[in-house]
Amino acid sequence: MRVTQPLTPVERDRALHRLRRLSVGAGIGSLIAVGGLSVVAATSYSGKVSTAAVAVSTGPTTAQSASATAGQSAATTATAAPTAAPTAAPVVTSGGS
Repeated sequence: MRVTQPLTPVERDRALHRLRRLSVGAGIGSLIAVGGLSVVAATSYSGKVSTAAVAVSTGPTTAQSASATAGQSAATTATAAPTAAPTAAPVVTSGGS
C-alpha cells in the first residue's frame, strides 16, 4: 500500500487557488454561453405576425359609394366610418414537444 504525504500549506494554497480559478472560469464561460444562445434564439425567432392576418380595409364603405352615386351632397349625408375587416387571431407555433 502506498502512503501519500500530506500537502504542505503552500501546495494546499496553490491547489485552492487553481480550483478557484477553474470555478470562476466555468462560471464566466457559462454566462457567455447563455448570452450567445440567447442571441441565437432571438435572431432565429423574430416573433412577427404574417401580413395576411392583419389586413385592414381602407376603401369606401357601401354607404359612402351609394351616396356618392346618388348625387347627394357629402355635407348633408351621414357617412359611415371605414370599418376594419374582421381578422383572425395570430397563430403562434412553437417547436416544443
